[in-house]
Parts: sequence; structure tokens; C-alpha cells
Amino acid sequence: MAYINKVYLMGNLGNDPEIRTFQSGSKCATFSLATSKRYRDQNGEQKEQTQWHNVKVIGKSADTIKQLGVKKGTQMLVEGELTYSTWIDQTTGQKRFYTEVVAFSFQLIGPRQNGNGNGNAETTYDYSNGGTHAQQPSHDSSGWQPPDGDDELPF
Repeated sequence: MAYINKVYLMGNLGNDPEIRTFQSGSKCATFSLATSKRYRDQNGEQKEQTQWHNVKVIGKSADTIKQLGVKKGTQMLVEGELTYSTWIDQTTGQKRFYTEVVAFSFQLIGPRQNGNGNGNAETTYDYSNGGTHAQQPSHDSSGWQPPDGDDELPF
């Protein structure tokens, strides 16, 4: 039986991406992504519920995030996998949990603003090819394979 760990999120960045460079030279971009759903409560009032997701983009795609000037408020579609971490907090002794999406492709939704105010069309950047190739939006990622070796992964 095949098992799948894949998630798609579309929302707005809640903060500017933080770009870190590791001793190996590989990079990692982290940011929060807000998704919302609207619904009517029992009284017929419209409500909105927002969920915040931690997202990590690694490798050359992190450079692409920086080069594109992705900022807080940018609308983005992210495709990746869920990862979970646990640790013991040294100050309280409590077990802590952390969930994040490790994105292997992303797509900027809507026009991206350049320095001169002109926008660009939507573009997809795919981690499976190191983020160096821009593609037209595609919903078929069945050919994605993780990178060879663990030495470039920041965890």
C-alpha cells in the first residue's frame, strides 16, 4: 500500500521570509502562511476563521524566494509535506510540539510588484529542480523526488 504525505496551502504570508544560510552553503527560508475559511454561525452571522501554518523552503528555492522579493502579505500557493518535531523545553521540562510544511514547490498568486510598480504573471518554482527553472502553473507533481543525500538538509 502506498502512503502519501502531501499538503496544498493557499494563503497570505504573515511575515517577511527569514532566510538562513548554513555552513554547507545551503539556504532555508521560513515564514508563516495564513489560510482562512468563511462560514455562517447558528445565528446566520458571517464569521471567518484563520489558521496559521509554519512553512520552510530549502535549497535554491530559498534563494528564489529572496530574489523574487516575497514579502509579508504576498499570496502564495505552497505544495509540500507535513513534518512534526518534539522536544523537551529546558526551562519548563514540558514536551513541546512543532508542525511545519516543508515546501517543495510554490506559486505566487496574482501579480508580483516590481520596484517600478509593474506586476508579473504567476510563476511556479519547483524545489525538485533546485528552484532554477520557472514553469507555468501545473497541478501534476507526480514526478517529484526528494534530493539525493541528507547532507544538504538543514535538520
